[in-house]
Amino acid sequence: MIIEFIYTKTYLCRYTATDLQPIRSLAFVQAVGVFPAEVKSTVTLKNILKKDTQQIKQEVYVYFHGEIVKTPQQVATEISGKVGVAESDIKFVEHGLFLPVDKSKVESIASIDSVKRIEERRELSLANNLARGVCYSSAYNPAGAALPYMKYQGKGEAVCVADTGIDKGHSAFKNSTIDVLFDQGKVSKPF
Repeated sequence: MIIEFIYTKTYLCRYTATDLQPIRSLAFVQAVGVFPAEVKSTVTLKNILKKDTQQIKQEVYVYFHGEIVKTPQQVATEISGKVGVAESDIKFVEHGLFLPVDKSKVESIASIDSVKRIEERRELSLANNLARGVCYSSAYNPAGAALPYMKYQGKGEAVCVADTGIDKGHSAFKNSTIDVLFDQGKVSKPF
């Protein structure tokens, strides 16, 4: 069963048999292997775990494969047993869960088949404020006054922020609705 398209001619699949030879012998298959546990953790997380600090616990996000055989609760129970964290300390997030875990036990989570990725918890922050001027946000406009052509005020609105390199003709936007698109070179009015 194909779980996910990874890259050109590369797929992540679920295969329940133990012998990979029948798949390897298919004419259209170039390579096949078991999803390696060592690629499930981010490089940043691995570097955090290597640091010799007084911090014993690490907060991590654990994401599941798109098509998992077990329920999220079953995976949480398995992780709880493997790393010794109370199930009440595990919080569910979209496509996975979040938990504090002893740094020495983080990598053992990767051995669980349903686990796709393990990431460190990061504090979110703005990298810059260039888009504020392009979008005419109130942060850019200290008076907070709505500009005459801006019908969107934020409350109850679905919001998407795209970088200034957006190509509205790109296939990723083929079936989407773009209500307002600002060209950074034409900041006087939306088109």
